[in-house]
Parts: sequence; C-alpha cells; structure tokens
Amino acid sequence: MSRRVFTSAVLLLLFVMMCCGSGAAPTEASNSGKRIIFQVNESFSDSWNESLVQAFHSFRAPSLAYVSGFVVATVEAHYKNSTDQKSCVSIAAKSMISSGGTWTNGTAVVFDHYDVKIDRLLSPLPLRMVIVMIQML
Repeated sequence: MSRRVFTSAVLLLLFVMMCCGSGAAPTEASNSGKRIIFQVNESFSDSWNESLVQAFHSFRAPSLAYVSGFVVATVEAHYKNSTDQKSCVSIAAKSMISSGGTWTNGTAVVFDHYDVKIDRLLSPLPLRMVIVMIQML
C-alpha cells in the first residue's frame, strides 16, 4: 500500500471515529425524544384522493425537514399491490407543529393508484420535498 493511500485511509478512519463518537447521551432526567413515527401496517390516505387508503409493510430513506413552523417527516414506503401482489413504492409524510409533540395521521402519494408502477426510488429526498411543499400550499 502506498504512503498516500495509507495516509488517506488513516484520515478517513479518524473522521469516521470523530463523527460516530460525538453523539450526546441523554441524562436520566431528560426525555430522549425517541419516537416511532411510521408504524408497519398503519393506514395512510392518499394526499390527492382521501378515499384511497394504503397500509405499508416497510419503510426506507427517512428524512426530516423544518418548513414554516412545521416539522415534516417523509419516508419511502413499500407495500404489496393488491391486484398482482408485486412490491410497489410510495412516499408517505407526516407533520407536526414545531412547538407541539403530536404527529398528524399522515398522507401518502401511492403511485399505483395512478397506474404508475415504481419499484424503488433511487433518490427519494428531492422528489419527496417537492411533493410535500405542493401539499402544504
């Protein structure tokens, strides 16, 4: 291994160790704030058609954003299509007022309801943020 590769590897290792070890541990008296926002088999109504409801079996790529006094949580949500039992993907979102602690029931954009078959979102965050911003208007 060349000296340059070794130096780069050591610097990368130090950076990873600093990032992983910098988390603050909650004290016994404090509330850690850990909550499960998206539950398996929880029903979400479609954001554009309230009569369409979908439950999800798994979630991927969660993200949080602060928008105009609201905390918005979005996630890539997976479910089985009821007609052909194929795995499909959707985008689910919940929000809460930043001063409160209760999450909304949540909405989802279920692409399958619009005859669009998507198996996986390669980069879900930009698409989710656009959809959430449109919903909040």
